[in-house]
Amino acid sequence: MAANADQAVRYSLDTFKWELDYSPQSLERVDKIIDVLHVDLPKSFLARALKRAAIEEEVWTMSKMWGGYVGETLRRKWGGRWRTIRSEDGHPEIILDLPLGRCRPIEHVQRRLNDGTSDGVFAMYEQLLTQSR
Repeated sequence: MAANADQAVRYSLDTFKWELDYSPQSLERVDKIIDVLHVDLPKSFLARALKRAAIEEEVWTMSKMWGGYVGETLRRKWGGRWRTIRSEDGHPEIILDLPLGRCRPIEHVQRRLNDGTSDGVFAMYEQLLTQSR
């Protein structure tokens, strides 16, 4: 996931001119980037129907990149390791085992990209911070 996280750092600098430094505060910028990416995704039924596979692949790629960055930020703060497991339906699920518990930053980002309604990644960090006290 470190390579995905590094890709997010480059993308942020190239596209938004924002430096990301793996600090918890940088997750607020990541939230703003995800908001922009969510708005840019095709929303109409027809657009999604015509480009469904391409859109799903793009969302998955962005989810790994930004979720990788979020997870690497958390891992650098608290330690932990990435794992891939098979979900009940047989799909791979990438999780981050932290000393505080298990989290799914890629799934979290994917939900935000698709729906735009879930809590931001900085909120996820704050929740973990509260658990660590």
